[in-house]
Amino acid sequence: MKARFEVSTEGMKGLHDGRPLWSLVKELVANAWDEDTTLCKVTIDGEEEVFEGGEIKSIIKVSVEDDGEGFKDIADAFTLMAPTAKRQEAGVRGRFNIGEKEILSVALEGKVETVGTTIDFPREGGRVVTKNKRKKGTIVSAIVQRPLSEIEETEKALLGFLPPSHITYTVNDEVVEPRKKIGVAEGTLHTVLATGIGQPLRSSYRKTTLDVFEPQNDEGHIYEMGITIQPIEMPYDVDIQQKVPMPPNRDTVTARYLQDIYSHVLSIVADKLDESEASESWVQMAVEDDETSDQVVEKIMKLKLGENSVLWSNDVHANETA
Repeated sequence: MKARFEVSTEGMKGLHDGRPLWSLVKELVANAWDEDTTLCKVTIDGEEEVFEGGEIKSIIKVSVEDDGEGFKDIADAFTLMAPTAKRQEAGVRGRFNIGEKEILSVALEGKVETVGTTIDFPREGGRVVTKNKRKKGTIVSAIVQRPLSEIEETEKALLGFLPPSHITYTVNDEVVEPRKKIGVAEGTLHTVLATGIGQPLRSSYRKTTLDVFEPQNDEGHIYEMGITIQPIEMPYDVDIQQKVPMPPNRDTVTARYLQDIYSHVLSIVADKLDESEASESWVQMAVEDDETSDQVVEKIMKLKLGENSVLWSNDVHANETA
């Protein structure tokens, strides 16, 4: 089919320029983790630069390097929404084929250097494609105009990711070590998959595992195969091991999906909760979920109400007897 659309770089920049820098960089990390790599190296630094007219502004330089086989189709570096085999695989993160284009749309300049080809995105716009002698791996780099204070915020967010055990993941040379799980929950969760390249993404339900960790701070988060999605009320970090249904920015899930996560995690932590913890709002949401077993509900109600508690029913005689 001939192309029906053109993409405005300025329009795309307007959509993404307001996002925190780490949420743009995470797309590059996710792309690297989706490939057959053993290394993912993130570098972030900044400086002041004199712009045209003598104005001094701060810039941040970002690069993400991996040791994979490189781009299978170099056009993916500048083509949005192209069909991708990743949509067929529940165990990889990619589906939209827009990841590196997001940060490149907001960048003053950028570069994609992959096996055999380098694409420069200069400040004046456009792109320049040249051949190179690179035999392995990809480096995506970008220079963005941002306050230098975003460097620390971005580092902190990226250091909070949960790297796969086979990948050495570093942020400014700091190795992010795999964290010890406190448990693994199993459950059936909503996901989105295509049956073939060029076929539509369809909603489905699939059994998967949820790795549960103590949070790194007071706030828990949910992750899609190690990549942070959003903070949650539950005091655990939960890593879902399949595609999570999300909008293209990949930064939020529905309340219904969140309730299912709470339910599955409650199934493995119910015995660890005290009376106060059993009254938290996330526990109440989990108890009300259809997936929560009667045994777990009973444990929570006893914690909250005591051993001799009873539940109100529609049976008048039973209520009088209770």
